[in-house]
Formats: sequence, C-alpha cells, structure tokens
Amino acid sequence: MNQKIVRKYTLEGLDCAGCAGKIENQINNLDLVKEATLDFVHKIITIEFTQKDSIDDVLERSKQIVHALEPHVQMKENKKTCSKKICIRRFGLCWVCR
Repeated sequence: MNQKIVRKYTLEGLDCAGCAGKIENQINNLDLVKEATLDFVHKIITIEFTQKDSIDDVLERSKQIVHALEPHVQMKENKKTCSKKICIRRFGLCWVCR
C-alpha cells in the first residue's frame, strides 16, 4: 500500500488571492508534485509529492515560484500536527489544531 507523502507550508505575508491561485497552479505543474492545494484564508499550501526523495527539490522550486510572484512572502514548513485521537476535519484542516 502506498503511503501519501504530504507536507504543509505556511505562506507568511500572502495577501493576494489572485497570486495565491497562480502559486497553486504553478506548483501543481511541477513534475514531482501529485497535488498542491492552497488555503488562502489560512495561508497554508498542502503539497502531495510523488516520491519521498523529491521533497527538497520541489520545496526549492516552490520557493522560487513564490518569490517570483510575491517577493515579500516567506514559505515555511508548517510542523503543526494533530495530536488528538479524534480529529475533526473540514476542507483538509483540523478544527482542533489549526
């Protein structure tokens, strides 16, 4: 069984919904990305990778995309994880931990 390889990143300073859509589309077009979804309200992009060894490469290329579109935005890994036994999720976000 294949395990999902997913990482979440916070986009600090992102304030343009149009740019958020462009960032999401361009990251989705990267070869080693299975899917990327950007939650503009919470400024979090979730990236699902095709291979575990592609994470560093995709992260670097994603940061270049963000910087090209929004130079003031910082992309940082979101290490917050849900530690609750029951996790209530809506739109991919944990309502307990977010």
